[in-house]
Amino acid sequence: MKTSLKKLLFIIGISLTFHIVPAMAQELSRTQATHLLANTWMRDPYIVIGPDQHYYLTYTNGKMEMPVWRSTNLQDWEKLGEDYNMKKLSYYQNILNSQKELIKERGEAKLWAPEIHYINHQWVAVHTSNLKQSSIITSSSPEFENISEPMKQEFGLKHDPSLFQDTDGKIWLISKCAEIQQLKPDFTGFIGKPVAIHPANRKMGHEGCQIIKISNKYVWFGTAWSKDTLRKGTYNLYYATADKIEGPYSNRKFAGRCLGHGTIFKDKNGNWWCTAFLNGDYKSPTEVNKEVNPNIATSMNKQGLTLVPMSIEIKDNDIVVKTLDPQYAQPGAEENQKF
Repeated sequence: MKTSLKKLLFIIGISLTFHIVPAMAQELSRTQATHLLANTWMRDPYIVIGPDQHYYLTYTNGKMEMPVWRSTNLQDWEKLGEDYNMKKLSYYQNILNSQKELIKERGEAKLWAPEIHYINHQWVAVHTSNLKQSSIITSSSPEFENISEPMKQEFGLKHDPSLFQDTDGKIWLISKCAEIQQLKPDFTGFIGKPVAIHPANRKMGHEGCQIIKISNKYVWFGTAWSKDTLRKGTYNLYYATADKIEGPYSNRKFAGRCLGHGTIFKDKNGNWWCTAFLNGDYKSPTEVNKEVNPNIATSMNKQGLTLVPMSIEIKDNDIVVKTLDPQYAQPGAEENQKF
């Protein structure tokens, strides 16, 4: 009886052991988009790889906080918390006092378009808000539990601020779609005056800019609605290239449909991706690619985080950006610019 019981317990133990070992996540598709975190409302999702080789995600959540999530494989995400919010800013009360009329109009303060970066051995975050003030903060941890404010309120209003560190170590702020300005290495101020940049043939858009560098080429991404009017058509991502960060830049080119204000990033295997999110009335990809009402905002992304596979290659001494999911690859018939 004792022997049988021992055998039974041994078998149960093996069974339990197998159940607690997590299954290996399958690799993300490189031909179609993957939808994740379906129960999480988000906009402007930003993903970066930290020094610990984890992926870190932050986004606009419609509140005062900056949520931070972590993943080892881009599929299984752990929420680290929302430790940083605008109330931690030493000048938060100054913002409230100076923007009383705006608060009456817009309600409570909201943090918009956060990005987190690991630069010069520290975590750095930038964001804007609905109260005519943007911020740059630093921390020793990606949760931003304890923060420093190197520029305080002098950072001013920077619509959708983004950071880029060049191969020579220089750090640039990109904002306002588009204006660039060099930052001091310790983020305590700016170096020089802001420089306006623009595609050779037209304006880039109105928000959601990012700069990356491929070989010796600068690739500037920007966001616009397909009808060049706020919330008309689809929210798309475009790009232009240059030999110098200040330009001159090429004509505006098409990067992807419904990828507006997405992050272009490279994973640990060297594959390129773009984040995407729901912005507008949801329609299936088939419906969006068939026909879009040009007078309303339409998206083929569901609520949550969408990861879209991308290709970025050097061709004829230039950079070519393509979306590998055919549903996102072509502009719609309503697109103002003809490509």
